[in-house]
Amino acid sequence: MTDKHFFSNRLKKIVIFLLVLAVLAGTARFTISRLQAIQQVPVREYVGLPVQTAQVQTGTIKDTVSYSGTVMSTREAVVAPKLMAEIKAIHCSEGDSVRRGQILVQLDDSEPVEKINTLKTRVDSAQINLNYWEQEADTYKTLADHGAISRHEYKNILFKRDNAAAALKEAMAALEEARTFLTKSTLRSPFDGTVTSMAMDEGEMASPGEPVLTVSDTGSLKVVINVIEGDLAKIKDNSAAVIRLPGTGTVVQSRVRKIYPTVNPVTRTAVVEALVPEDALGKARLALGMSASVSIILSQKEDTFLVPTGTVKVQGKESFIFVVDGNKAVKNEVNTGINGDRHVEITKGISAPETVIINPPAELRDGGKIYLPGEAANQ
Repeated sequence: MTDKHFFSNRLKKIVIFLLVLAVLAGTARFTISRLQAIQQVPVREYVGLPVQTAQVQTGTIKDTVSYSGTVMSTREAVVAPKLMAEIKAIHCSEGDSVRRGQILVQLDDSEPVEKINTLKTRVDSAQINLNYWEQEADTYKTLADHGAISRHEYKNILFKRDNAAAALKEAMAALEEARTFLTKSTLRSPFDGTVTSMAMDEGEMASPGEPVLTVSDTGSLKVVINVIEGDLAKIKDNSAAVIRLPGTGTVVQSRVRKIYPTVNPVTRTAVVEALVPEDALGKARLALGMSASVSIILSQKEDTFLVPTGTVKVQGKESFIFVVDGNKAVKNEVNTGINGDRHVEITKGISAPETVIINPPAELRDGGKIYLPGEAANQ
């Protein structure tokens, strides 16, 4: 029994050993085949840096500055009384359209009316008194001519007549002044426009110069902007400008109307006005107080070489671009002109439309290999 068990165990060990050898041999063959497959993969050639390109264009470029501003009227008037009186009636509301000369506010006129009535009585009395002394003067002249009275008595009558005439003139002047004062109790619109604000209500006491309401000429509008010192020197009267309304997307061609000569010492800005053309008012749907952006054209160049913004690189005093030459980048030194929103003018360094590299990588060098990302998939 012992020999049989011994023989059986030995046989099992031999079988297990052979199985292990078979597994190891298979693993080795698999590993060798993988290594051979890896060695057979070809090493790809370096194709260069990936870049984006654009074609040099010939066109028009503008140098502009843009600011946000407010739509305002070119003509605005504060309606205020010239006397102290209670506001008896207001004949308009904010937003109403009014005509030149239209009555807007009526002040209490009882005092000037009473004064006018008193002065009328005074004028009538003075006129009666003058009439009497004129008749007396005629009578005494006849008597003096016939020697019935002395020249001295006649002169006294003329003196009284002249005093009566002066009194009448004074009374009439006072009456005219009172009538003029009465007209000041009626406040009228100075021009055709719109009531844009109300400062007081009926029943309140108005004082001389105190605003009651404001009338604005909505038929003549402007956009007011605050321009920094650096840009102010570049802007000229009547410079072309473009007004854009953010809310509606409306674009209006305009001109610089006025440049204020004073710079705010705190903000270091000056006010510049851009006029809204009359023929654009209906289309633009402008409203007072509306926000608007104004782009002022400082200079413009036509038929010039243009490259996209980001194409030109600057190192020290040198400006250059990379031009595509096959699969290489060629460095070209250039001079630039106007910097626009999306393009830069090239005044020197390009003689004909070429393909240039946009935003060239920092590691790109003159003569360096390049490729377009779409072309890499085909290599």
